[in-house]
Amino acid sequence: MKNKNFINLFANRKKCVIYIRVSSERQVQGFSLDGQKRELIEYAKAKGLEVAEIYVEEGKSGKSIEGRDEFQRMMSDVTKQDSDVGYILVYKLSRFGRNTRDILNSLNTINRYGINLLTKEEGIDSSNNMGGLMITILGTVAEMERENIITQTMLGREEKSRQGGWCGGFAPFGYDLQNERLVKNEYAYIVEMIFDKYVHENIGIKGVVDYLNKNGIKKPVPQNKQDFQFTDWSTHTIKTILDNPVYTGYIVFGRRRTVECINENTGEMEYKLRKQDEENYIWSDEQAHEPIISKEIFDMVRQKRRSRSCRGNKQIGQVPKHLLSGLLRCPECGSGMVISYNRWINKKKNPNAPKMETRSYICGHYNRSGTYGECHRNGISSERIEKEVVEYTKRLVHNEKFVDYVKMKIGKSIDVTEIENELASYDKKLKALERNKKSLEKDIDNLLDDDKFANRKRADMNKRLDKIYEDMDSVESEQMDCLHRLQAVQEQQLNEKKIYQMLLEFDRIYDKLSMDEQRSVLHALISEIQLYKKDEIKESKTYIKKIKFAFDIENIGENLDNKGNNVETVCLLGKKKRSPILT
Repeated sequence: MKNKNFINLFANRKKCVIYIRVSSERQVQGFSLDGQKRELIEYAKAKGLEVAEIYVEEGKSGKSIEGRDEFQRMMSDVTKQDSDVGYILVYKLSRFGRNTRDILNSLNTINRYGINLLTKEEGIDSSNNMGGLMITILGTVAEMERENIITQTMLGREEKSRQGGWCGGFAPFGYDLQNERLVKNEYAYIVEMIFDKYVHENIGIKGVVDYLNKNGIKKPVPQNKQDFQFTDWSTHTIKTILDNPVYTGYIVFGRRRTVECINENTGEMEYKLRKQDEENYIWSDEQAHEPIISKEIFDMVRQKRRSRSCRGNKQIGQVPKHLLSGLLRCPECGSGMVISYNRWINKKKNPNAPKMETRSYICGHYNRSGTYGECHRNGISSERIEKEVVEYTKRLVHNEKFVDYVKMKIGKSIDVTEIENELASYDKKLKALERNKKSLEKDIDNLLDDDKFANRKRADMNKRLDKIYEDMDSVESEQMDCLHRLQAVQEQQLNEKKIYQMLLEFDRIYDKLSMDEQRSVLHALISEIQLYKKDEIKESKTYIKKIKFAFDIENIGENLDNKGNNVETVCLLGKKKRSPILT
């Protein structure tokens, strides 16, 4: 938001625009466009304001600002750099938009440009303290409305849970959902086996995973997975089952709740789903379905889980994210690779020697599913692969052909002709509908009262008029979606230019950055790194098979790598065809 000094520059602007909106129904009742226009012009004169333009919205509900083309045009006009408008004048606040959140959003927008809102009926002037107070009250009311809706919804779901009702979502593994009730299916024995192994044998979650995978007990395809890949078991799946009290026959609500939090990147408030403490769970009063395990078994699992949660090296959890975490892909299964530590003491040489440590990136799926899972460790030295990626990127930015190409891309605009043509087609459709609407309204006005079928004709014409309004709303909605896509492409281009500039400066700045900053730079430039399999590394003399940069690069030739390593560099951007660069 602009500061007060900026806003004060516009405090003396004496021009205003008038925005008028009425529905066809209100026109019939006498609340006409002409009536509003006359009163608002007189009101502007009384305030000493010059009317620069009048924007008229006919037949719109005001449900939201989307679809109100005159409102959108007004907002665009008054926020232009050369605009000298200081006020927007409306008959009443509900004419500015009936949705409180839309009103506040629009008020915040015009406030950033030093423009104030005047309403004739309520007498609100957002430029003075009382007007500002009214806006603050509106914001509070909107927040209270939102919180009230959430509270009422949550209370309803809590009560339904207490009565044993299912509150939505997929049935947990081992159950089917029939008539909003959970019924055991053919996989219930696996759930019982998981609990039994964990409670009665001296093994942990990884031990349960190994037992299931070693004995060939396959995991069935879950209902909510479209891209199901693995049929082996992982630690995540076992934890999910062991921590779910639904297997005791009770419905439990509130294990996760939506909470308000601050986005670390934007600094704005947002809502996220967070796990809750067990004491905040809401259990059904009685068992709602047939249990797979007893409540006693579940309590024993909870006790064992809590006792084991404190074990391990506390420092491991404090290690920052590693340089290539999230970028490297397993050469066998394609899963993301994670860091693995190997610590030991060489007691043969010196029993009192400090612990040695090496770091490797290993397959993330192997890390979760263990030795008997469907993939292998595929370990790779973190020191070597990190060095190779950085050196390759540095060599790339020293290549004249590549640098010239990147510089060219910085000044190149993304072609938005297709989107602009689509917008033009929507404008054409809207103009045609507007002509049809005015023609039909004229026919309605010309109906003679002494016509025998006047009422029937008027009813028929009003139906056709309603259909035109529906078509206009539909086209306006598609037009708004198109505008959003255009804005997204333009914003993407700005982000790409920053990345291109960063890439050109990579060699100069990289070594001066902290590890966190180095990681941020690499993750901004690179979207994915694919690796060779072990039997291919000797021939290729490199770990890296392919690097996908996070921006648009077309085919600019071969032999960009000064060392002659055969690394393929590709890129990602929207739906464009990916063109490899063999280096």
